[in-house]
Amino acid sequence: MCLICVEYDKDRLTIKEAWNNLGEMYYSLEPDHRTEIVNKLMDEAIFGEEEIDEELWGLIFQGILM
Repeated sequence: MCLICVEYDKDRLTIKEAWNNLGEMYYSLEPDHRTEIVNKLMDEAIFGEEEIDEELWGLIFQGILM
């Protein structure tokens, strides 16, 4: 697992921080793991309990288009 996954799973990162970190680390991660992280964070954004604001949706859609 990568630092994003470890810290997010331990509740040390908010979903917004995780998306920001993903944007910074995107090209240094293995393609399969990038997909895994995007899917994990998308599931959390859609089905999770954390409130998602417009800024975060912008980060999410920006991440999808990478």
